[in-house]
Amino acid sequence: MNKKTIATTIYILGICCVLFFGASAVIGGNTVSNPEAMIPFTEFERNIIILWIGFIPMIASCFFMLSAYRIKDRTKRY
Repeated sequence: MNKKTIATTIYILGICCVLFFGASAVIGGNTVSNPEAMIPFTEFERNIIILWIGFIPMIASCFFMLSAYRIKDRTKRY
């Protein structure tokens, strides 16, 4: 597998995770998943926290895509 295939696969997996957790944050609403917990989170809060944690690896995969496809070199021509 080359660098472009790996970068594209990681990026597509990240997009799928963002779509899943974003949709479940909107649809989940105010349902409390574990009410006996010390700090009970609603589905919305839990999914937003997961999206924030996944923000850093998603940004890293975006930079990996830029380096794999050499997009910076293409923009210097103009």
